[in-house]
Amino acid sequence: MKKVILIALAVNLMAGEGPLGVVNSRGNLQVDRMPVSGQGSVNSGSVVQTADHASRVDLSQVAVTLGPRSQARFYQDRLLLAEGQGVVAARRNFTVEALGFRVSPSDGSAVARVEYADPRRIVVAALNGGLTVKGEGGITVARVRSGTALTLEPGEGRTSIVTGHVRHEGGKFLLSDRTTGLTVELSGRGLEAHTGKHVRVTGEARANRDGTSQVIEVTSITVARVRETDEEPVPGGGAPTKKTKSVSTASKAGKLGGMSTGAKTALALTVIGGGVGLGVGIYEATASN
Repeated sequence: MKKVILIALAVNLMAGEGPLGVVNSRGNLQVDRMPVSGQGSVNSGSVVQTADHASRVDLSQVAVTLGPRSQARFYQDRLLLAEGQGVVAARRNFTVEALGFRVSPSDGSAVARVEYADPRRIVVAALNGGLTVKGEGGITVARVRSGTALTLEPGEGRTSIVTGHVRHEGGKFLLSDRTTGLTVELSGRGLEAHTGKHVRVTGEARANRDGTSQVIEVTSITVARVRETDEEPVPGGGAPTKKTKSVSTASKAGKLGGMSTGAKTALALTVIGGGVGLGVGIYEATASN
C-alpha cells in the first residue's frame, strides 16, 4: 500500500499539481470560490478573489499584490487579471495578461502595476524597470519606460497611427514614437520627401522580423507641427513636464479602429495599432521624476 501511495504522489508532483505558492491577507478572500481567512495555498489555475483588503501571493521568484476587489487566475508563468489591480514583481519570463494584452519585464526583472480603469481599458505602469506590452499574435505594441504609465484599450483591425520624425538608416525608413517607446519601420511610396520631418503616419501594421516592433505599410502621412502648451504636474511631486501636441496640417482625425489620436512629447497621448485583429489606443502617459 505504501508503494502505491508513493507512486501516486510522484505522479502528481510530475504533473505539476502541487501548490504554486501561498496567499496572505489581513481580511477575507476566496480561493477557487472557497473562503480563506489569513493564509491559503494557491495551485496552478487557482482563482484568487479579494474583498475589502489587498492580498499578497508569493510564487517562486514572483511576488503579487492584488488590490481590494480584484480577481486573478494564477499559473507558474503568468497571471490572468480579470478585474481590479495587481502589482507584480517578477522575472522576465512571467507575464500579466488583461484584455488581450500581455505585460512582461523587458530585461531581467521589473515591478509592474496593471489596473482596470474600466471594463474596456487598463493602465500599465512600470514602477521599477521597463515593461514590454504585446497584443494578439505576439506583436509588440508598446514599451513602457520605468516610472511611466500608459492606458491601453483593445480595438479592431490592424490600423496603426504613430507620430514622430522620419529618418533613413540602413536602407530603411524609421520613425520613433516616444510615447510607446517603439521604433517602427515605414514601408510605402513618397517617404523620401518626409525624411527629417515630424509626421503623423497611418497604415497597416504587422510584426517585424524579430517581433520586437512593427512594420507599417503607410496609407497616409501628414506633416505635423509641435505646439507647446501648459506645464503638467507629475504624480509623486516631481518637477512638472511640458505638454506638447502634434497638430496635423491635414484635417483632424477622430477615433479609428478603436484608437484615439493626439500626442505630447515623451508623456504623450498618442496612437498605435497592433497585429491582425488588434487596434490599441493609448490615452495617457505619466511619469514620476
